[in-house]
Amino acid sequence: MADLDGLTVSEALKVMDDEAVDDAAGEIPVRRSAAPQIETEEDLSEDEERVADVRETLRIDASVDPLAALLDSTKRVYDYVPIPRLGAQFQVRAIEDEQAYRSLVERCTEVKRSRRGQSREKINGPRLTKLIVAYYTVDPAFAPSSDAEVQARYEKLVAQSGVREPEDLVSKWLLIGEVEKLGDAIMTLSGFDDGDLLVEAAGN
Repeated sequence: MADLDGLTVSEALKVMDDEAVDDAAGEIPVRRSAAPQIETEEDLSEDEERVADVRETLRIDASVDPLAALLDSTKRVYDYVPIPRLGAQFQVRAIEDEQAYRSLVERCTEVKRSRRGQSREKINGPRLTKLIVAYYTVDPAFAPSSDAEVQARYEKLVAQSGVREPEDLVSKWLLIGEVEKLGDAIMTLSGFDDGDLLVEAAGN
């Protein structure tokens, strides 16, 4: 409170009014706008994934007749998998022949014996993944094919590699994470919810 001594009544009232206004102003909360949030590349990536999930969900129409959709379908399904290191997309296809798939599993099945002499079959997961990628990647082609165009791509790759075996070609040209990524994509395309279920899908 200001010193009012020596002031006239009107002057004193004016000072008191001014102080009241100042006090009232001091009690009014100041609303500060929140600092703008800067989206990181990770945030944007997560948003894009959520949008993609929504779009995928919207593709499922509950009004579609399941039998009609099945009769109009094909098991020969293709997709593209981006490989950032190469700046290119690999074309892969779904596993449609169970017997051919089982033959790959058998090639990767190893018999382990315990100290007690008991034997147990175990699937070599990394090798199975390589074989899946080798035989179900269409472009580039890591395995021979009855399709003339695919066979030509395979021969071209072999000529630059010094090896012919499909799994050796995969090991020579791809990083381990790229092999896993392609294997996951092929299994997902083949109807599995999680591409990491390679060994489980093989029945191990």
